[in-house]
Amino acid sequence: MPRSPNSPTHRPCVLHRPRSARLATIDLTSVSQATEPMAVEAVQAATQRLDEGRDKAVDIVLEPHLEVRSTTGAAPAT
Repeated sequence: MPRSPNSPTHRPCVLHRPRSARLATIDLTSVSQATEPMAVEAVQAATQRLDEGRDKAVDIVLEPHLEVRSTTGAAPAT
């Protein structure tokens, strides 16, 4: 008999990644996305719009950060 989702013994279904997906690791060089500063700016922009009545769009530019990892090789010789 199926258990009720409200039952104290109910366990949600957990999906697992295939074994091959868990083993594949590639240390790719990438540009990091500064999620915390983005969130702060988004909340400030929303607050300005809602509380202060701002009705014009704003441009916010955050400094990116290059995460150099093992997929970056040496620069070619000139």
